[in-house]
Amino acid sequence: MQRKNLQDKIKESIEPRFQLKKAELTNDIVINKLTVVTTSISVVLDSLGSDVTKEQIEKIISNSIKRNKVELDEIDSLTKTTLANLDKSRGSWTDEG
Repeated sequence: MQRKNLQDKIKESIEPRFQLKKAELTNDIVINKLTVVTTSISVVLDSLGSDVTKEQIEKIISNSIKRNKVELDEIDSLTKTTLANLDKSRGSWTDEG
């Protein structure tokens, strides 16, 4: 009976665990991408100085967001893979299937 309770508790934790890892990975991706965008803008400003226009900066930001959005579009798959790899590396039981 105690084993059944442990299995039930593990099953109950699957969705909250997934959501927490997804939030962590999303935060990591967004922080990294913001760093890339900030660096790109700094490089352009350093090279062009006061000749850069607001439109050029907005275009840099827009292009960076489009290029880097792919990882966020695949966040669910990345989360599942990350958790599966973690469980495998620890020999964790997470599913009867």
